[in-house]
Amino acid sequence: MINFVAPTGQGKSITLMNIGGNMYESGLNVVYVLLEMERREWELRYDSWLTGIRFRRLYTGNIGKEEWLQYKYMQVVSLLKPEENEDFIKWLKQKGNGQLYRMTVKEFVHEHMDGCTFRRNIYYPLDIPRGCTMEVLETRVNYLRQKYGCDVLILDYPGIMDYSQSVDSGWRDLEQLFKQLKELARFYRMPIIVAAQAHDEDLGPNRRMNSSIIRFSKAILDHCDLCLGWITTLQDMRKRRVIMKPLKVRSMGSNFEIEFDTQFEIMKITEAEFKEFE
Repeated sequence: MINFVAPTGQGKSITLMNIGGNMYESGLNVVYVLLEMERREWELRYDSWLTGIRFRRLYTGNIGKEEWLQYKYMQVVSLLKPEENEDFIKWLKQKGNGQLYRMTVKEFVHEHMDGCTFRRNIYYPLDIPRGCTMEVLETRVNYLRQKYGCDVLILDYPGIMDYSQSVDSGWRDLEQLFKQLKELARFYRMPIIVAAQAHDEDLGPNRRMNSSIIRFSKAILDHCDLCLGWITTLQDMRKRRVIMKPLKVRSMGSNFEIEFDTQFEIMKITEAEFKEFE
């Protein structure tokens, strides 16, 4: 199980969506469980990541003809197997963009893409807006595994699943929840990728990243194989980057950090540099 930790508004969900999108493009079946975000917002974020069109413009519908064509083009490309992309580009050059512009993506694919080879894998947003217990999660995911397949499960995020959050028993229940998630990952032999909240009031004046900033950190980290965390400084924001540092690494050294470039306006985060220290 892999866990990403950061304070509010520093790109945890964007990071999870990028990981899922890249895994989908590599041919894996990915299920992204939405516990907090509306499905429509997630879809717009994904569209922004996929097309390179600013999220705000998609959200407001304020896009021009060229962006609309770019949006539809990338939607079609995302459905095709990579080896079909070159043929699709040739077809567009011969026929022009007019039909793609006028039709919905579904109409265009139905009328003009007959004979093409489409992806068989999925990137599925599973929306569970309330009452997400471990039993509910496992039932819904198992249904999707049988219907489509599920190679990777992304959970955004376990801390708001239904479990007791009393002072006396909250950490024990959260530990049990993460234990069950780890067991689920091992049983189905699939990675489970989650996020956890770093609380701003726990950061202290030096804003240093360590396991103590995670609420009930022992309950969470005991069952993670890899946990990466970050705190975005003013310098990081100016340089449009996040620097992830290991809070726990199982079976390998933890003397490294990973720097990522960020383009949050189009929901992108890309690895820039892996630094390993002596």
